[in-house]
Amino acid sequence: MEDIIKQSLRNLFFRYKIIQLDNESLEKLEKMILFDIIRLEEIPINIRVSNKSLYIMAFRADAISTERYKEDLKLLKSDARYLSEMSENLSKLHEDTELFITRCWDYHDNTEKEF
Repeated sequence: MEDIIKQSLRNLFFRYKIIQLDNESLEKLEKMILFDIIRLEEIPINIRVSNKSLYIMAFRADAISTERYKEDLKLLKSDARYLSEMSENLSKLHEDTELFITRCWDYHDNTEKEF
């Protein structure tokens, strides 16, 4: 059962960077986590990072096991690192875009001077 759920979630949402679920879908996922039908790590990262309540439900479900709590804490740390890297990549993209625009602008200025 878990494999089918995990596979369907990945197939549905894999192509998106960040997914904000509607309330009904989010509530269903939260209940599935709380009742131990699915684990937090089985939910694709793009859904986890944009729906913080999933972490809260996972930590509530982890009350039965210290090991599970530690695993989910590691996952939270990993997801935070992912968001940090994503943010750095966006920053780098912005810098590269500014450099490209500056070079295009300079090229345009130089070609106008030639005429």
